[in-house]
Amino acid sequence: MKLKATILVVALLAATAAHAETIDLKCWARGLERNSVYMNGEQVTINLDEGTMHSRTFGSNLAVHVTDTHLFFETALTLGNIWQHLFDPTAVWQGFINRVDGTLKAHKRDGTVISGHCQLVG
Repeated sequence: MKLKATILVVALLAATAAHAETIDLKCWARGLERNSVYMNGEQVTINLDEGTMHSRTFGSNLAVHVTDTHLFFETALTLGNIWQHLFDPTAVWQGFINRVDGTLKAHKRDGTVISGHCQLVG
């Protein structure tokens, strides 16, 4: 009986460790100046364990750096997008979400700027 209990505890610990810690946000934002980028209640998912972020507007290949007050993000450099990353100014997003007040600001190298806010889902 003791062996079964030990196996159960180990299985529960492994399942808990395998569950990624995520933050789900809804974001509203619009482009500034001449561009038409906008977000209208868009779902943004941040996986803290992997340091990644997914969003329809910003893409699914975003690296995230978390501090006490901000979630900084940018398009991650990979072998699959190295040419775009180096030569296409419309392909790379950089920005942040303020963890205190939900402010969202992001830009691309081509001058596209988006500003708005996010809130926790749930």
